[in-house]
Amino acid sequence: MTEISTSTVILGLGELIRCKRQEKQMTLQQLSDLSGTPKATLSRIEIGETRSPEFRTILAIASTLDISMDEITEVYIETERSPDALFTVLKEAAPNSLPVPLIMKIATKFLAINQRETSEDSVERLYALATETKEIPPRLALFKVISEFTDDHGIRPTLAKALLQSYLIERDDFTRLNETYAVGKIIIYHAKFLSVDDQITYYYKLGAHAYHLGKYEDCISHCSKIISLDTNESVHKAYAIDFTAFCHYALGRYDLAEKFNNVLKTFNIPVIQEKVDFMTAKLDGRKGDIDLAIIQLENCLDKYPHKVAVMYDLLDLYIMQKDVSAAERLFKHEKDFINVKSSYNPALVAAYAEYYTKKSEYYISIKEQAQAFHYLLESIMMFISVDRHHDASECVGMLLREAYKNPSIFGSLEIANEIESVVNYLGKM
Repeated sequence: MTEISTSTVILGLGELIRCKRQEKQMTLQQLSDLSGTPKATLSRIEIGETRSPEFRTILAIASTLDISMDEITEVYIETERSPDALFTVLKEAAPNSLPVPLIMKIATKFLAINQRETSEDSVERLYALATETKEIPPRLALFKVISEFTDDHGIRPTLAKALLQSYLIERDDFTRLNETYAVGKIIIYHAKFLSVDDQITYYYKLGAHAYHLGKYEDCISHCSKIISLDTNESVHKAYAIDFTAFCHYALGRYDLAEKFNNVLKTFNIPVIQEKVDFMTAKLDGRKGDIDLAIIQLENCLDKYPHKVAVMYDLLDLYIMQKDVSAAERLFKHEKDFINVKSSYNPALVAAYAEYYTKKSEYYISIKEQAQAFHYLLESIMMFISVDRHHDASECVGMLLREAYKNPSIFGSLEIANEIESVVNYLGKM
């Protein structure tokens, strides 16, 4: 296959501009006046004499001629051999919503042809640009290119940083939390190349991710790294200890939960003290001191900004005591609930789902199946929205068991089709 010469392709750029200009019945002078580009420069570009026109000049001409950013960029980079020019294209074109594949193509070419810098310098330069890019798709695209290049060339420190940044972006997709957790765990093999601060950030994010998905042993392991790395009594370290206490509690290791809760008491951080009080109440309940636990939880309810977690535990104890009036009083606090459907915190969404599951248990206990079904459906959809399909499946099982006992409920609630669609959806997962 014959290789296209540089001058031929540059003529292609000039030819594109000339054809568009002629389509608009515009003279060189008119294009010069409208684009702010000297007529002589335009002439040289059109006949292919300018071998490396500035990208800003090309953008101004393209804008005047209504040539799309995608089209002019694709043509421009085909023959551009200057790393600085390609880098300029990335800086000026990426924020203008170029297609992700084109951004990746430009970045890959920049790294491949930049012979004047070492590979390490090139990727660091591109990494700095990626961190400055505010739009998520191009930002993620640049980190992906950097990850692939640094993996191929054995540049481990930048590979670790790029993988971490990609993970931090991708984990914000609540519908793929199981998938992105698996991606995040891969970084463990590269974590030693991160700075201590970045390691703490990484293990904290991964620990919170594991906790949300109910991977409590994983969470304990990730948080142990933070506890050993962080020599100060920082917020991250406090939260790592808090996560560890709650994981041990969830696993039924109440002695270890109490041990870590006692360590947490030494931190002078207001939000952490609230968590200490909450765990203390939960542990007292497990020890059988229900009345004390209820008093403590009711005190927590007044102080906690996110009341739903406390309300879950309180409702559990009220159901245990068959205290209907206390449960009904508790429901009045729901007026303080936030609009969780617009929340960017998957753990908080899951906490609401768990609460509504517990609330459905309450309504089942007082034989109000219609209300029980309503809150179970609410729970199912919330669990699905944050990729906790196992919990959603358990709720479906609970719902179907109750429906079997009370088949007439389908007619009164008109939810048979909705339940069937949820069951079918979960069956495909």
